[in-house]
Amino acid sequence: MWKPVLVIALMLCSAASATEPTNFLGLTIGEEFNLPECTWFGSGVLASYNYSYEQPVQPCWEHNTLKAHPGDPLDVKGTFEINYIPTKQHTPNGINPDSVSVIVINGHVEGITLLTAGYNVQDGLLLSLREKYGAPTKITSNPVHNAMGATFTNDSAKWVKPDVTIEFEGIASEITSGVINVLSPSAERFMLDKQQKQKANEGSF
Repeated sequence: MWKPVLVIALMLCSAASATEPTNFLGLTIGEEFNLPECTWFGSGVLASYNYSYEQPVQPCWEHNTLKAHPGDPLDVKGTFEINYIPTKQHTPNGINPDSVSVIVINGHVEGITLLTAGYNVQDGLLLSLREKYGAPTKITSNPVHNAMGATFTNDSAKWVKPDVTIEFEGIASEITSGVINVLSPSAERFMLDKQQKQKANEGSF
């Protein structure tokens, strides 16, 4: 009699785990965006954010200074992409804390993108992702070459979860740069729309 009950209990636990919201760098996909702005010095066009390691409160967010100035208002219930400074506790070695962006859709965290230090850290970061999210849905390894002709192995991995797709690229545009994207379906649409707008604004001969 106990065996069927135990099997059902295990199935329920597994289902609950499978639908648990994804957490990454201290943020949970789907949660309300409710973070303080990072500290800055100066005012107006001369204002600049303090370095990430100097921030007294972490995590915090920063405006893209090409589009707005520190201290400018932000509609936290809106849709936007913002720079994010995670806590040191949630910043693994090999991740550039100044490269992290958060995608907010209608006031909720829906995506996180960042750059890594590339080839030298890809093994450690991939191991950390496997430990956190389990075996990837897809993983590939391909040779790449630098300008000097040296050959390196680029590891790519993808996890498809109920709420997000996690993509890892050990080597991106160059040997010293990699990419991690954690995107919900709405964040993927946001990124696609962003890419289409950028392409439309590109010049041509």
